[in-house]
Amino acid sequence: MNGRRLAFLLSTLLILGPAARLSRAVELRGVLTDYSLSTWGLSEGLPASVVWAIVQDLEGYLWLGTDAGPVRFDGVRFATSEELGLPAPAKGPVRALLSARDGSIWFGYAGQGGVTRLHKGRVQHYGPNEGLDPIAVTLLFEHPAGVVWAGNERGLYRLESDRWQRSDEGVPATPVYHAHVDTAGRFLVSTAMGVFRRNPGQSRFEPAGVLSEPVRGLGEDSAGTVWVSDEVVGFRELHQRRAFTHSIDDQARGSRLLYDRHGNLWVGTFGRGLWRVRADPRSRVQTIEKTTALTSFTVMSLMEDREGNLWVGTADGLNRLTPYKVTPISDLGSVRGVEASPDGSIWVGTFDALFRFRNGDVRDRVEPEHLSAPLAAMHVDNRGTLWVATEAGLLRFDNGRRSTVRLPAGHSARNINFISSGLQDRVLFQDVELGLFQFDGAQFTPLSLPLHLRQVKLSAVHVDRSDRIWLVFENGWVGAVDTAGTQHFYDPEERLDAGVPQSIYQDRSGIIWFGGTGGLSRFADGQFTTLHTAEGFPIGPVTGIVEDDLSDLWVAIEGAAIVQVRRIELQRALSDPSHRLRYNVYDKSDGLAGTPRSFDDNPSVTRGRDGRLWFVGGRGVTVVDPRSLPAERAVPARVRIEGAYIDDRRVEALQETELSPRTSRLEIQYAVLNLTAPFKTRFRHRLQGFDDQWIEAGTRREAFYTNLPPRQYQFQVIASNDDGTWTDPGAVWSFTIAPMFYQTTWFAVVSVVTVVVGVAAAWYLHLRQVRRRFALLLGERARLSREIHDTLLQSLVGVALQFDAMASDIDSSIPPRKDDFVRMRKTVEEYIREARQSIWDLRSPKLRSADLVTALQDAGEHATSGLPVEFEMTVTGTPRRWSDKAEEQLLRIGQEAILNAVRHADAKRVRVELAYSDESVVLRVLDDGRGFDPELVAEIEGHYGLVGMRERAKVTGGEVRIWSSIGRGTEVEAVVPAAAQS
Repeated sequence: MNGRRLAFLLSTLLILGPAARLSRAVELRGVLTDYSLSTWGLSEGLPASVVWAIVQDLEGYLWLGTDAGPVRFDGVRFATSEELGLPAPAKGPVRALLSARDGSIWFGYAGQGGVTRLHKGRVQHYGPNEGLDPIAVTLLFEHPAGVVWAGNERGLYRLESDRWQRSDEGVPATPVYHAHVDTAGRFLVSTAMGVFRRNPGQSRFEPAGVLSEPVRGLGEDSAGTVWVSDEVVGFRELHQRRAFTHSIDDQARGSRLLYDRHGNLWVGTFGRGLWRVRADPRSRVQTIEKTTALTSFTVMSLMEDREGNLWVGTADGLNRLTPYKVTPISDLGSVRGVEASPDGSIWVGTFDALFRFRNGDVRDRVEPEHLSAPLAAMHVDNRGTLWVATEAGLLRFDNGRRSTVRLPAGHSARNINFISSGLQDRVLFQDVELGLFQFDGAQFTPLSLPLHLRQVKLSAVHVDRSDRIWLVFENGWVGAVDTAGTQHFYDPEERLDAGVPQSIYQDRSGIIWFGGTGGLSRFADGQFTTLHTAEGFPIGPVTGIVEDDLSDLWVAIEGAAIVQVRRIELQRALSDPSHRLRYNVYDKSDGLAGTPRSFDDNPSVTRGRDGRLWFVGGRGVTVVDPRSLPAERAVPARVRIEGAYIDDRRVEALQETELSPRTSRLEIQYAVLNLTAPFKTRFRHRLQGFDDQWIEAGTRREAFYTNLPPRQYQFQVIASNDDGTWTDPGAVWSFTIAPMFYQTTWFAVVSVVTVVVGVAAAWYLHLRQVRRRFALLLGERARLSREIHDTLLQSLVGVALQFDAMASDIDSSIPPRKDDFVRMRKTVEEYIREARQSIWDLRSPKLRSADLVTALQDAGEHATSGLPVEFEMTVTGTPRRWSDKAEEQLLRIGQEAILNAVRHADAKRVRVELAYSDESVVLRVLDDGRGFDPELVAEIEGHYGLVGMRERAKVTGGEVRIWSSIGRGTEVEAVVPAAAQS
């Protein structure tokens, strides 16, 4: 040790007095045996590394002052000022924070300084115009009188009528760091020049203690003594003097100071981590440094929240120290079993050693008893003797004396896998090869079992208060053997199966409890009743059961947690299947030395004589003192909806919010303010109007929806604490997504009307087209009938007439002539060609080679050829070409009229008149035949000639008129208007 270091220690001892005695006792024993430590840095979502200040608002949120500005923390999620939607003045690096009694939050900024007040969403900013110098703000403090104070590098300021007034009443223009009002009402301010004090009733500050180097923090213990953070020895009493001419290597620079609710003093340092001085004056200083998982050696801020957590802001992140609710013992090694003896001692068996805690005191540990071989089984019998089986032999410990038990021939200690109490204070052993044996201190007696259970390994044994041995086998069978040797065995079906039993316990009322892989079973009044995991019991195999002094049942769930169940809750759940079992869960966040475990079927839980419960865990032993725990677990804070992101734009979740029509992505954020164990909280949410049932969200604190249709919605979220009960009614947010114009009712009505009109119009057009096509079909049918009638049939009629004439010649003496047959054949061929051509192109071939006058002349001559009928044709006006359709129809009308006159009227003379004018063309066919009654003929079916003539005239837009009477001949007149002219 060099001379400078020795001088420093000697001067410290002589000058500092009590403080020196504390500082010399500093040792590097970790504080984390009493606390669980959680840390957050940039990789965990913290927006900036350095946490300058920490406060908690009235709602329970944590606010952090960082280089990224103010940051709000709910135990899981960090939210920056931008994410919270705070206005521009609430941005920038923050060095000081204040949570005021009226619920407002105050931010003090670095750089150009300034202070911002945030209250109920409204922001008020103070800068040079309000009296603050444009330099970094280092302190914000609310005096009990209601005055808000600010400190910066130029001194102290107070707020009066929305203006800051610099206090020049005793506080020099020097950097200000901290403020405190002690129990006597004195206002203390720590500065770079020391501490200044203003007594009640005074207006000026005066020096307090020794003015020297900077004092960063102030605190007051339960006795009213004020302590300060010191930059040389870490901390000291306010009025103590100290030496300060030492090198930086010897300094323990105190930065922050805090007294917690238990009276412990916490000291944050620059470069030496976090110190704790217990309220007990016999305790030594304990430290937490970066080497023991704190995020940095340098502590910038300290704060204790309302749940008792200690928050530590460092130069490289945020830390939370949560006091353990239970006591972990993690320095024993791999624990295999735990037993309590009648004298109050607790025996803990590890892989190769035995630890004894006298009177159940975790601090009174006897030197371990080392074993020469791995521990296989252990048990404390009714006399208080500890039995231990190892591969090397069977051991017993009586009043601390160790001895080896000689086994009978054929038995081996390495085969013993289970030890328990037996009947009449005997000890029961299971040999995996030979079965069960009872030892009375002198000899081993086999215990007979059914054949199918003799080689089955035991998983639990218990002797109840009526000296009945309960045996639980690994295959699920349960057996009971009374003092008379009567045995009764229950198969899994008789036990209403709670899975394979792994533990057994009898409570004070005499009820036998069995813990299995699928729940908890009760044996009472000769019957088993099971509470399955599906009926509300925590999921996981039950490896241990024990009762506390209040008759509550404690259950170890392997790999999960320790569960406390109130007796009344068990009775309700077992008698009423609809009752939701309530329970308290203790997990790693409460201090468990690892999750509960069971090794080699050794006892995994026991109760000491003082009422403490000891549980085997994966990292040691957990000690629970039910008397130190609250009678009821704290009800979780109400669920709150923190906000929502609409297509990445944040909005406040206010009641009756109307969202824009183009909303496609909705993210709703909700939370329960649980700063101690936030991941014990489970959530359910439902969007009424979209979700049919509750959505199990687990620990997730966001709900996502995409492409919601426009309508009214109500988002509901509920939360459960660690006992499985759900808050009611939870939090509700009602909102409406406005429709686009094409999603409105009027647009839907217009669209429906438009569609209906469109469909009707389309149907009308379709129907019209179908009708037109049908009319064309009917017209084509009529046309074909006319064509066949006017071409082929009329031609055949002409042939028939010629045959009649030839028949008349045959009857006479004139022989038939050959040229008449040849002429008739040519005529038939010509008619056939004409009919075929008419069918193909709907135009008479005669009109292709001749005009209408010539075609009518040929038609008349052919019709009267060889017959005693005179044919005459006259033309008036100037002949000219008309449309093909008009000439075609006139030709067919003329042919029909001529043939009718020749065939039906027995006419001797047929005259055709064709008159051309500018307005029309008129065709008249006159004969001197027998005539007919036109009305009578129109009523007779099968007369297509007259009908066809009228239809043909109608096609051209003209008309046909017929004049006839009996015995007076017939006149057919067809008039085609000029509109049909080509």
